[in-house]
Amino acid sequence: MAQEDIPMSKMDPELFHTPKTQFSDHSKEMDTEERYTVDELCASSVRASSYKLLFDGAYSDISIVCGGREFKVHRAIVCTQCEWFAEAFTTPPKKRTFRCLTLDEDPEVFQHLLEFLYTGTYTTQKPMTSHEAERAKEIQDRLGGYPRCPIEKDIAKDNVPERPVRRSNRLLSTTPAPAQTQPTAKSPSDSPHEIILAMNLCIMAHKYNIPALQLLCQDRFYTAARNRWVNRTWTDWEATQEFEDVVLDVFSSTQEVDTPLWRALCKLICMKKDGDRMKERMMAVKGEHAYLVEGVSKYMLEARG
Repeated sequence: MAQEDIPMSKMDPELFHTPKTQFSDHSKEMDTEERYTVDELCASSVRASSYKLLFDGAYSDISIVCGGREFKVHRAIVCTQCEWFAEAFTTPPKKRTFRCLTLDEDPEVFQHLLEFLYTGTYTTQKPMTSHEAERAKEIQDRLGGYPRCPIEKDIAKDNVPERPVRRSNRLLSTTPAPAQTQPTAKSPSDSPHEIILAMNLCIMAHKYNIPALQLLCQDRFYTAARNRWVNRTWTDWEATQEFEDVVLDVFSSTQEVDTPLWRALCKLICMKKDGDRMKERMMAVKGEHAYLVEGVSKYMLEARG
């Protein structure tokens, strides 16, 4: 009897049966598809390789020296993304190739500019080797499994029990609810590194005409400054001096006021609602700079539509 002539009633039902456990595991991908997406995982792997290429200096064909520190970089990466460097490393006719360039820049900030050209972002901390190993293992685990299905790493996360936080009836009945307080910032001991880095890097990106990096720095500057200056309650007047220092640095860097950082500062002043010491500092600084008054007014008019 030909295979196509076998009655369905005599065929092994196991051939058409999917175990319940297997079905339930694989059906998860319809509801939790985003958790198993590999796009970011693969992109992070490429960024890690580019990051390593930058700091290892392998296959480099040009070098840039800042503050006595040499960066061995690649013409195909640096010059194709920044016209300033493309012109600086252009080979004049009938002359030898110009392979080294010295710049009067802060090497720590310039390193992040190069990092952006290589990876499309910049980090405040150097990636750890352990993270690279974990990423490589996850790629292999997902490659060895079925598409968009959980791997051991995902299952381990799902199996972590959630421990509900309970308060006894006695505490609930006798203890008054704690007052809602905002985090305070009394001193500048926790230096606003993210704010300063984003500011200096944005200024440098403007100098070398890298708009995408300017946009990223503006966003990170605003976010970090909002979390530090706007969302906190400041009680120490001296500690608020950092805001004025940043305003002066931003203005003196370009002598322009219609810049991404300047617009971020104007919005931050408007966003600050608390009448704390930081708000007092903002008002005092604004009163000393006519450009800030104009910028704040412009933002308020545009925000109202």
